[in-house]
Amino acid sequence: NRIVDTRMLKTAANDLRRRGPKAPGPDGHRLEDLAGEETWSLCRALCGVLKEAKYQPGESRLVKIPKPGKPGDSRELTIQNVSDRIVARAVLLVLQPIVEHLLSPLTYAFRPRKSRISALASASGIAGAQHRWGGGKADGEKAFDRLPFARLMTSLTTQFPANVMAL
Repeated sequence: NRIVDTRMLKTAANDLRRRGPKAPGPDGHRLEDLAGEETWSLCRALCGVLKEAKYQPGESRLVKIPKPGKPGDSRELTIQNVSDRIVARAVLLVLQPIVEHLLSPLTYAFRPRKSRISALASASGIAGAQHRWGGGKADGEKAFDRLPFARLMTSLTTQFPANVMAL
């Protein structure tokens, strides 16, 4: 119910707006192009569609971004429409605190107040305490493209109700 609340959707839109301007989605619109009342109207419309369980994400577009210092090398970004970004951010804002306690304290990726630096500090602390040192290099390139999505979704059904999983 919190995800499909107009105020939560507006909070999500405000959160996105604070993060700075973004590229337009496939529909050519940017959140920054919407005035305050237009944002509220969009959030009310999204709320109605979400409550009726008729929400369908729009098309996305892939954009190749050159990697700095690596001529000819690029990474792909998926650009969503404004409405899809707002819904995704609302889902994140509601579910992230719930999921946080399920994760290992040694999981660092995409978590609030955790970074590569804090991961290295933890690894260094553990290695020093156990007098076990080693080295390694990992590249998370296209890690999410390789994620076994069906298996992930199946495991999440034990944590979230069906309507959340459908969204």
